[in-house]
Amino acid sequence: MVTRKLKNSVPKDGLHREEWPRIRDVMIRGMNFFQCDGRPHYARKAFATLDAARKQADKWENTRVRYGTAGKYISEKDATRFAEALDILAPHGASITDAARHYAAHLAAEKRRNASQLVSESLAQWVASYDGKDRGTFTKREVASKARIFGQAFGHLKFGEIGPDKLIAWIEGYEAEPGKLASPQTRANLRTKLSQFLNFSKLKGWIESNPLEGIKIERPPRASVTIFDVKQVTRLIDAADKSTSRELVLPYAAVCLFAGLRPNSEAEQLQWKDVHFATGDIHVRAATSKTREERFVPMEANLIAWLESCVVRHPGAIIGTSPGRFREAWEEVKRVAGYRVGVVPEKGWPALAQDWPADAMRHTYASMWLATHKSRAELAERMGNSEGTIKSHYRRAIRPEVAREFWDIMPESKKRGKILRMESAA
Repeated sequence: MVTRKLKNSVPKDGLHREEWPRIRDVMIRGMNFFQCDGRPHYARKAFATLDAARKQADKWENTRVRYGTAGKYISEKDATRFAEALDILAPHGASITDAARHYAAHLAAEKRRNASQLVSESLAQWVASYDGKDRGTFTKREVASKARIFGQAFGHLKFGEIGPDKLIAWIEGYEAEPGKLASPQTRANLRTKLSQFLNFSKLKGWIESNPLEGIKIERPPRASVTIFDVKQVTRLIDAADKSTSRELVLPYAAVCLFAGLRPNSEAEQLQWKDVHFATGDIHVRAATSKTREERFVPMEANLIAWLESCVVRHPGAIIGTSPGRFREAWEEVKRVAGYRVGVVPEKGWPALAQDWPADAMRHTYASMWLATHKSRAELAERMGNSEGTIKSHYRRAIRPEVAREFWDIMPESKKRGKILRMESAA
C-alpha cells in the first residue's frame, strides 16, 4: 500500500492547530492527510500538505476577522458577493448595512402600495383572467356575477382596509333581497368564490395571505333531492312544445329532462351536429363539460322522439344563435308551467305558482334512470360524475312504475302511433 509521508514532525495527538479552525492528522483510505476542520460553519477539508491546510485555515479566519463575529457563518461564495457589493457601494460612501436598510425600506413601501390597491381594480383583473381560457360560459358568467356582488360591498376599499372579521361579518349578514337573509348554502358559496378571488390576489402579490384561509362557513345539512313528478314534467315539456319559440326551448328541455345534461353549460352549448340519431347518442364535448372531459350519453326512446319532432333545427347550438332570445322564451315556458320566474305579473303570481327548483331537471333524470336501470356506475358515466356524487347529490328513491310513466312521456304524434299499433295488435 502506498502511503504519504508527513513532511512535518507529528505533534502530540496529531493536532497541528488548536484554535478554530483546527488542523489535525487523519487517515483516509489508508493514506495520511492534514484535515482543516471548520465545523460547524464550514465542511472539513483534507490536504496533502500542512501548508495547504494552514492556508485554508487562515482564509476562514480572515473571513471572520473581515466580517466580524458573523463571518464564520458566511460561505466563500457569499464572501465574494459581499466584496463585490462593497466595491459597488464604495463610490457612494455607503456600507452593506446601509444598503440592506435602504432595500428593506423599499420592500416595506412596496408592501404598503400593494395594500393600498383598490379592490375594484383587482376584481376587474380577476374577471379578465378568465377571458380566452378554456372555461365554460357558465363559469365565466358566475365569476362576473360574483365580482359585481363583491364590488358593491368592497370595491371602494383598499386591501389594507379589509380583514377576516369584516369579510365574515359581510358573508354572514348577506341578504338575497332586502330584509331576507340569504340561505346558508348561498353564503357558503359566496365564501368559496370570495376566497378564490383572494387567492388570485395573493398570487398577484397584492396581499401576503388570504384573510379567509382556514375559515370555514358551515354548510347546512343537504336536504332531500328535489325532482319533478310525472305531472310536472308533462306540464313543462308541453309548455315547451306549444311555445311560439318551440324550435329553441323544446330541444333544450328534452336533453335536460331525458338526458340529464347540465342546463347552464352542456345543454345551452350543445350543437345539433353532436346529436347523433344514427348511433343514438349525444356527444358532450370537453369544452362544455364541467369536468373538462368529453362523454357520449345514450339517448332514451322518448328523447329521440322529442328531438326528431324538432323539424326546425338551427345550425349550431340547439338554443339558436341568440342566447338572450332563448332565455326569455325559456322563462316564459317556466311561467306557463306554473313557476314564479322573472318579473311579477301585475295581478301577482297565481296561488298555485311555485318557485323554480334549481337543478331539478338533472335530478329528475338521474332518479328516474336509476329506478329503471339500477346501475349507479353507468349513470355516473352518463352524467359525468362520480358514483359518490350520484349517491349524495343526484338521486331520490323512485318506484319503478313511476319511472315507466316518465319514460313514456312522448310527443302526441308518437302517442297516437303507439295507440294505433296496440289496437292493430289486438
